[in-house]
Amino acid sequence: MLLGADGAHSQVREALGFSFDGSAFPWTWPLCDVGLDDPLELDAAHVSFVADGLVFLLALRPGLWRVFGNVPDPLRRLPKGVKPGEILWRSAFHISHRIASGEAKGRVALAGDAAHIHSPIAARGMNLGVEDAYVFAECAAGALAGNWRRLEQFGQLRRDAHRQVVGRIKALSELARGRSSFGRALRRILIPAIIKFPPAAAAMRALLTGLDHDVRTS
Repeated sequence: MLLGADGAHSQVREALGFSFDGSAFPWTWPLCDVGLDDPLELDAAHVSFVADGLVFLLALRPGLWRVFGNVPDPLRRLPKGVKPGEILWRSAFHISHRIASGEAKGRVALAGDAAHIHSPIAARGMNLGVEDAYVFAECAAGALAGNWRRLEQFGQLRRDAHRQVVGRIKALSELARGRSSFGRALRRILIPAIIKFPPAAAAMRALLTGLDHDVRTS
């Protein structure tokens, strides 16, 4: 048995003959670790919605923050009162939303970024990969006990979860990026409404914490 968890450019997925279907945002997202004069809470992530996108801030330690966004220079779009200092590291990345055309074949299965990728909004990628590993372990235990059909069930058990999570994160990413005037208006109206409406707020918390779906092993 083999569990291929070898990333978005998975050779295991390629060897199985699975495609990686989906779409990608065309622009680059700048990313940096920077010192901030930070009046922001350290134990919370911060999202700053700007006219043509968003800027995301996450504390790595007091005084050092990871900042990224879908605008050319996110350090010029920081929340009011936050001043950038020394940049310790800088990079950039692209965002895709893709799902492998299959999760398992024979005695080989896929997990993590080899099976699904999506934007970092809600930070769901690692949790979804951990779920994959947990379900695979349950299925592998059954296979080693003599029920080899359990490996076939792995793909059936994970397919819906992958589709649901990647689909929801893609929709949330499209809303958050606010590239069109309609999108910006919808974001301005919808997000405050979600926060104020308890059932919607609960659904958003479930999405952000990964509790929006069941993890089935049978």
